[in-house]
Amino acid sequence: MSAAALPDFTRTAWPSPTVRERFEPLVHRAAAAWAEIERWSVVASLPGDGRLAGLLSVTPEMLPAAQAWAWEHALEFGVFSTIGASATYASSGTPAQPGQAFTYRCGLARTPLRLRELGRAFMAGDDGHVGDLLGYPTCCRAYFAGTWGAGSVDPTWEAVLNTVDASRMIEEQREVTLHDSPDPVNILGRWLGVRAVGHMPCRFDCPASLDIAKGHLELADRLPGVDAGALREVLSWAVEYVALHGIATVTFPVCRVVTRTDWTAEPRTLYRAGIVPEGAPRGGRFPFRGASLAPVHEEPESPAWIGLDQEAKLNGFSSHEAMSAAHTTIVEAVAEASQGIEEPCTVLDLGCGTGALLRELARMGATCDGIDSDPKRITYGREASTDVTFGYGSIYNATTWGRGRWDVALLGFPRLEEATPDELATLLGCLVEHVRAVVLYSYGLDVRLTAPRTKHLGPHFERVQTLTGPSALAIVARNRQPRKADAHGSPRLQIAHR
Repeated sequence: MSAAALPDFTRTAWPSPTVRERFEPLVHRAAAAWAEIERWSVVASLPGDGRLAGLLSVTPEMLPAAQAWAWEHALEFGVFSTIGASATYASSGTPAQPGQAFTYRCGLARTPLRLRELGRAFMAGDDGHVGDLLGYPTCCRAYFAGTWGAGSVDPTWEAVLNTVDASRMIEEQREVTLHDSPDPVNILGRWLGVRAVGHMPCRFDCPASLDIAKGHLELADRLPGVDAGALREVLSWAVEYVALHGIATVTFPVCRVVTRTDWTAEPRTLYRAGIVPEGAPRGGRFPFRGASLAPVHEEPESPAWIGLDQEAKLNGFSSHEAMSAAHTTIVEAVAEASQGIEEPCTVLDLGCGTGALLRELARMGATCDGIDSDPKRITYGREASTDVTFGYGSIYNATTWGRGRWDVALLGFPRLEEATPDELATLLGCLVEHVRAVVLYSYGLDVRLTAPRTKHLGPHFERVQTLTGPSALAIVARNRQPRKADAHGSPRLQIAHR
């Protein structure tokens, strides 16, 4: 991989001057917070952090001040080497060139012995010993040796593989969505200078790294003039990471970074679920919900005569908690499918059950219609919410669809599998005619079995994204030639009301 790596580069782009003016100072405060943590953590004794020394990059202009600070805090200070100066993140140091700007690589330690030990290990290229002195976890030092030590310039994907069961990935596209990655060990902000640990965690949920990161953040809370809140906020952002042909594109809700990575012939895609800050622009990618859907944390409505768990069982789930967890992935897929839609997104659920998923989408601003062939579920759905239009009918009947147009249709994979050839032809014809995008979903199935079923959609739909969660899979497919809408949503639904 390393032989084909591009020269080191990192470029950051902002979608507009307004967004940059609003969010760049926040990113700079977060990066400055990490810079303070990096040196103060050598002074402090933090639980779980075996840090005996530290490495700093110091410009020639700041060298006297850095040395004075170290002496003021009873630390030993030494200059180990010079490297070429870089205004942005660099995955590897380049030798300083005569007449060119440079940076000192300096060491900090609590005792002269430790400083000499660090200096010798650094000069000898003994990364394992350096990592030990810097307090990096044993598991992460081994990961570093097997990746960066073997010539990798960006071991992000190896950390992904360590985090998830590789068998749950979409093999042909290599896509992974992380829903529960702890914010403190989010290392994807390193290209912005934002991180809470100095090493590359071996996993996106490495317990040892998490303990160190929490200690660092608590230290930042105690440091005067340090904006620990800015650091926490940027670490919490959702991120999309795509690597292909030696170039990585790292997209945050407010900016995008392009940098080098290890060469791959096929894309490697990571979606890290997280926060979308208020004021983030529309669009982007992943489910950056500055667009038509925004998360709302409310309990769903439920009639007095039935509980949430009973409703979940009507929809085929063991509990309300299980149903909500499965719906999370589908909601994210709808958010992705609705990108670029200026007016409220219109959604049609083909097999809506009691409408629990539609109620959640309706609270987020979507206009929702649902069809189901079970009159008991339809009756419940109508009593549970007035924000969703329900109808009793068959999704395989063209008259059910009328002349309506929807931005997104939700369709379970079993509906494709159980249809007769004639029913499947009618259903696909209606999808082509009436919707802009389809979210195909499945609950609790191995994605290796589920993913190939997109072939049922034929040549009319283009698969654009796959999202996987602990208990659900969703694939977003866009209509290659959507019809121009003459109406939106339920006013043109031709469904029998029972």
